[in-house]
Order: sequence, then C-alpha cells, then structure tokens
Amino acid sequence: MKLQSLFIENRRLYQALKQWRDALHEGLGLTAATQGILDALLLGGEATVPRIARERGASRQHVQQLVDALLSSAIWSSATATPTTSDLR
Repeated sequence: MKLQSLFIENRRLYQALKQWRDALHEGLGLTAATQGILDALLLGGEATVPRIARERGASRQHVQQLVDALLSSAIWSSATATPTTSDLR
C-alpha cells in the first residue's frame, strides 16, 4: 500500500469515527471540546484541571470553563450524585 493511500484511508476512518461519535452524543449538548475533556478523563482517569490543560496544550482557564460547563450539565449530574467543581480540581 502506498503511503498516500494510507493517509487517505486514515482520513476516511477519522471521518467515519467522527460521524459515529456525533451520532452517539446527539442530543446531549456536548461540544467537541467537552467531549475531549470526557475522553481525557475516561482514558487517563482522575485528573486536575491544570493536568488536563497541560496534556491537551490548552490554557487552564479554558479547561476550567469546559469542566464547569460539564459539571452543570445533565450528563454530569446523572453520573455523580453530588457534582462540585472541586471534583476535578
């Protein structure tokens, strides 16, 4: 397989996975950024906001805004009985 073909197939797989992810999360009100935070927690386990920011190459303030939005969302309140912003700090 030529390198160019590999890149094309990789791009097709990425698009298919993105469509599947969007369909899976449809109606939850999650943005790509908040999905990224959830992915980071799923794959990396418990983490502080500064650690997630460092690992994602984002500012701590931006990640904190995303975490705050998740904590106030219905998806988070259904996942934990007492959500607070200190959960992820």
